[in-house]
Amino acid sequence: FARYLAGLNDVSLDAGLKPQAQTAAELLAIIDDTTFTHYPDKTAADAAVANTFDQVFFDLGSAGATESNLFLGTGDSWVLSESIAQYTNDTDPATIDKLERRRLLLNPELGKTAFGRAYSPLGKSFMTMHTADASNTAGTSPAYVAWPSPVHDGYFPAESFGGTQAWSVSLSAAAYDLTLPASALTVTLTNITDSGTPETFTVTDTDVNGKYFNVDTNTYGIPYVIIFRPTGSLPLVGKKYSVEIAGLLDTSGAPAPDITYEIEFFSVILP
Repeated sequence: FARYLAGLNDVSLDAGLKPQAQTAAELLAIIDDTTFTHYPDKTAADAAVANTFDQVFFDLGSAGATESNLFLGTGDSWVLSESIAQYTNDTDPATIDKLERRRLLLNPELGKTAFGRAYSPLGKSFMTMHTADASNTAGTSPAYVAWPSPVHDGYFPAESFGGTQAWSVSLSAAAYDLTLPASALTVTLTNITDSGTPETFTVTDTDVNGKYFNVDTNTYGIPYVIIFRPTGSLPLVGKKYSVEIAGLLDTSGAPAPDITYEIEFFSVILP
């Protein structure tokens, strides 16, 4: 559903990836400490079982953790759909600069996946989603992937976003010059419904807990993402916003037209 909202192809469950994804969740749950990482520590695993941890199990789980989005929830009532919502959110101060999990989930080339879920003795929920895949080669070249996305005539469910979440636009190398520095770009977000004052974002906006702007070029799905988060909490349901991104270059290095689109938030929950 998240990929549908972004105008991307579906993914399929791959039976061959299920053991790896599930073992990764179980390994993280067994270790169950503050070292929640894509690279589990063998010493910590040995300590968790007060013995030498089974190497085959550890290697399978470690590979799964390295190749997956990870989720940790306090309590044992979390379900997989809630982990997906956390991946698309990804607006924690520690992750807002890259939005790694969102970008991997919304990678146009992602074609197959698998999930894992396990609960620790201390009642925590550990979940995984395999994302190290690039098998989706059919129709995977949008000029950009946005979240929230305008692909469905600009309509986007408020339940799939949040007023304090970061907005993002990942640019395709087939359409844009991805060597462009963040300092060359300007993003403007405007509340059209309420005739609001446009809010502009530049490299001077660096507050990871407030108004924020960044461009990240790490290879998490599309390797060029423009990230911006407005001041405060936006009202969403029934509101329409416009986005304009200026300063872009095309693949030849020539000025490219601004990216402009509108998002109108609605509620999928009937009153």
